[in-house]
Amino acid sequence: MSIDVFGRVLNDKQKHSRGVPGIGYKLTEDGLDFDIEDRRLCNVRAPADARDAINFETLYFNINSISEANEKVKNKFEAQIIELERRISLLEAASADESKKRSRGGVAQARAAQLSSETGGRARIG
Repeated sequence: MSIDVFGRVLNDKQKHSRGVPGIGYKLTEDGLDFDIEDRRLCNVRAPADARDAINFETLYFNINSISEANEKVKNKFEAQIIELERRISLLEAASADESKKRSRGGVAQARAAQLSSETGGRARIG
């Protein structure tokens, strides 16, 4: 004599018969997932496998984690852009100063050459 979990006595036929599967046992067409026919899925635990369903708490945590990581990366790149812009402006300023020095030196040398030719080669630059 066999007894089920509810205390009912089972005869030999009931012992071997699985019975009609419930809604949760209906599989999708690909045979990989359960078909719940547009019913609400409740009390889903945290996923243990990559193909598990997730609950709202897990989804919310993952979205916030991704958002925080994106914000950190964004701030890092913004700081690097500011630093690069600062370096570019320093290089442009140095280049402008260098070109001014060259143009001043060229004018001074031209003046010296002009004075030198006028005075017979004894001009002094100073």
